[in-house]
This record gives sequence, structure tokens and C-alpha cells, in this order.
Amino acid sequence: MAAFNMLVNYWWIPDVASRTSPATALLHAMLTVRDLPARHRAGWKALFDHYVFDAGPGVYDHISRRVLGAPSRRWTMCRRGDCSPTFSTV
Repeated sequence: MAAFNMLVNYWWIPDVASRTSPATALLHAMLTVRDLPARHRAGWKALFDHYVFDAGPGVYDHISRRVLGAPSRRWTMCRRGDCSPTFSTV
């Protein structure tokens, strides 16, 4: 049998506010990443750095607009170079 790899997102949260909370993301990371071996944590750190903390304009350009859907206000702001963590939707 050949090697087989798969990534599955299996959670679903109907409450939009909790789905977009940075605290929820932190909790998930604490529960799933913190206790991994050091080399695995380093890999996840690189992914978080690239897609979250160091994400600049164009980081998602390789993903089709059809897949991404309509751009959000946050996405539009980031495309213009304003990805500040203090962005508010209010």
C-alpha cells in the first residue's frame, strides 16, 4: 500500500463571533500544537508566521478567487497594505 496523507478540518461552529475570535484560535493552538515535538512545533510556527503574523499583500494570490469567494472588508484592507491587528469591523 502506498503512503497516504490527508488534512481534514472536522469542526463546525455555527456562531460567527466565536468562529472569528483570536482567543478561540489561541485556545486551539494551545490544545493541539503546544505539546507536539519541537520539530513539529517549528513547522507549525513557520506556517503561522507565514499565513498569520507575517502575511503581507499577495499571500493568498495563489488561491483562485472562485475558491476564496467574495473578498471581505479585511481582505480588501490587507490587499492595500493595511493588515493592522487593530482592524475593526464596527
